Amino acid sequence: MNASIRGQCARHKFYGNRAVESQLAKFENKHRIAIRKMIELAWSESYTPTNISEIASDISPIWEAVLFQHARTELQIKKDSPALESMCLEYFKNYLEHTPNVECRDQIL
Repeated sequence: MNASIRGQCARHKFYGNRAVESQLAKFENKHRIAIRKMIELAWSESYTPTNISEIASDISPIWEAVLFQHARTELQIKKDSPALESMCLEYFKNYLEHTPNVECRDQIL
């Protein structure tokens, strides 16, 4: 709650290489547009509960933005990592069990 903005998701190469960062920037731009539209509508003098339909097409990117911002923190990544690693390991085991011509299958498993 008292974390500074400066340290949030700001570590050098936090997400990887420039290609990943570039894709994230495109993703964030889509969120920025939807959120800005929602804020402008909320602050407009003509806002009424009936004209909320003006942002209906932007609801998905807004929810996406909320979930994305929550999931991208280092704390959340640390909390999710064990489950993700376990899931990936199970997928890999399944792949090994069902892929023909794998050398040393039993040793790997």
